[in-house]
Amino acid sequence: DLSTDESISNTYYYWLSHDHECTWYGVTCDENGSVVRLELPENNLNGPIPGELIHLTSLRILHLQHNLLSGTLPTHIAHLYPLIELQLLDNMFSGTIPEELYDLTTLQKLSLGWNDFSGTLSTRIGEMTNLQMLSLFDNKFDGTIPSEIGKLSFLSFLYTHSN
Repeated sequence: DLSTDESISNTYYYWLSHDHECTWYGVTCDENGSVVRLELPENNLNGPIPGELIHLTSLRILHLQHNLLSGTLPTHIAHLYPLIELQLLDNMFSGTIPEELYDLTTLQKLSLGWNDFSGTLSTRIGEMTNLQMLSLFDNKFDGTIPSEIGKLSFLSFLYTHSN
């Protein structure tokens, strides 16, 4: 589960209360009351990304960078369609990037740097045609960058150093 250090528990006063989630810290909702942004960087969050996130069917931005999240990147993250930003920089994720992640063709920004991901980048990266920024630096990837990355005509920033 997504837990946090007790010293910042006042920040999460509304979390999991009976109050509407739109009042919770780090949550932004649209005019219909649907969660569209979840921004919890630098909050000492630890453990895996919970599967309950798939219930946020309008989520467009997920920022969980600079935490202590760990484990493998769950395949259920691919159900977060229409996600446009996924920021998981500087956590403790490991394993390979699941093939399901490449189904998120709406993504514009994908930041997975400063983790312990390994393996190779799939040729399916070429299917993520809306990507503008791809950050994979400081992981344990090996192999070459697939030529399919050339299909990403909007890609302006590519960070792959220190792998």
